[in-house]
Amino acid sequence: MTSTMVFLLLALLALMASFERLQAVIQLEESALRIPSTSDGVAEALGMAVARMHTGLPPDSPYACRERLRSSDGDDVLTFRVTHTRVADDHWTVAAEASNAADPECPPVFSDSCPLGSP
Repeated sequence: MTSTMVFLLLALLALMASFERLQAVIQLEESALRIPSTSDGVAEALGMAVARMHTGLPPDSPYACRERLRSSDGDDVLTFRVTHTRVADDHWTVAAEASNAADPECPPVFSDSCPLGSP
């Protein structure tokens, strides 16, 4: 009986420690989606657009979509219009500007499969 209680206590302590780590990761992810108070947010929107380009190619050229980011205090949602334009076969330009246009939401990824993988 005593060994069972000790085992349960150790298991609960391990579970509690893992939840603390999970909470720290969630807080880090939430803060990564916020705009610093010293920025207008364009650089963050461009960063997310360039990261999305690593998942595949946009369906059209030019392709415009809406990116939403939170302010540093988390109260306001700022909207940016992100435009992807093909310059050459493997060359694209990406532009971001603050906007309230009725563009569709930016997809999380451009392709369901890895663009670097073999067919």
